[in-house]
Formats: sequence, structure tokens, C-alpha cells
Amino acid sequence: MSINLELFKYIERHKYDKYLWGERDCMLFPSMWIDTYYGENTSKTIKHQYYNRRTALVFYKNYLSTDTVLKGVNYVEQADISNVEDGDIVQTGTLEWPLLWLMYNDAAYCMSEQGLIFVTYEALSPQVLKVWRR
Repeated sequence: MSINLELFKYIERHKYDKYLWGERDCMLFPSMWIDTYYGENTSKTIKHQYYNRRTALVFYKNYLSTDTVLKGVNYVEQADISNVEDGDIVQTGTLEWPLLWLMYNDAAYCMSEQGLIFVTYEALSPQVLKVWRR
């Protein structure tokens, strides 16, 4: 099935999810997409490893980095961050405290504390640190 249709179904399935540290958050939303579409198990290494902002900071600082997770499932950091495609993972925030966004139809989706949010890539682009593609 095409990535566009699968992304649409994935986003629809999660559009009313409530944010929950270590279960449904900005790191797990794209991780669960990778698991769903590519048959990986990235979310198993992350899920239930933290339960609030402080424990998440400790976990991502000391045990697991975004780069490690994405490289481990064959995502490649793109040199040109101005060009994004459906299914790309976009990293904003800081290197120590990243936010991950899933690209679909020129919009970036993130599971925030307000639930699933999206913005156009154009609006997000000044904050982009990295773009990852598989």
C-alpha cells in the first residue's frame, strides 16, 4: 500500500489521542509510525521508560538519542533540510530536548501535550534542526 494512504490512516487513527509521557508523546508518535509501516520495533525501546518531563530528559540524555534510534532503523539524515517528503521525520527543539514531527502532505504532525498538532513545513522550517528519511 502507498505510504500516503498508510500515513493518512495512521494520522486519522491517532488524531484524538491524548498525550501521555512514555506512551503517546512526540518521540513515540513517529516511532510507532516506523513500527507500523516498516515492521520495526523502535517503540519497544522507548515505551514506558519515562513518565514525566524530568524522567524523559534523563532517559534521552543518558540512554537513547534520536540519532541512534533513527539510524538504527535505516533513516538517513538529509543534507538539504528545505526539501521534505511524506514519511520524513523532522527534528526541532534542541539536540538535548528534541521534538519529532512526522511529515504528511506538506504538514508536520507532532504529538504535543495538547494532543496531535500539525503545522505547515513552511511555518516550521525556521526551527528545523534535522530531516530524516528512509
